[in-house]
Amino acid sequence: SGLGSIVPATFDVVDYAEHATGQGSDATAVAYVETTSGSTVMWGVGLDPNTITASLRAVLNAVERHSR
Repeated sequence: SGLGSIVPATFDVVDYAEHATGQGSDATAVAYVETTSGSTVMWGVGLDPNTITASLRAVLNAVERHSR
């Protein structure tokens, strides 16, 4: 099975935005991605203190929405 059974064959990230909520050590990154697969557009959102992790969570959230 693997990821190929749940992830669309191809998808593109067409837009990305990120901002912080809070300040200093209490800040949390919020990332937003817009993805397309064929003619289907989906958004994903990720939250995490680490900006890279927030971005990855946003992409995974969008991929999960494509698989529904």
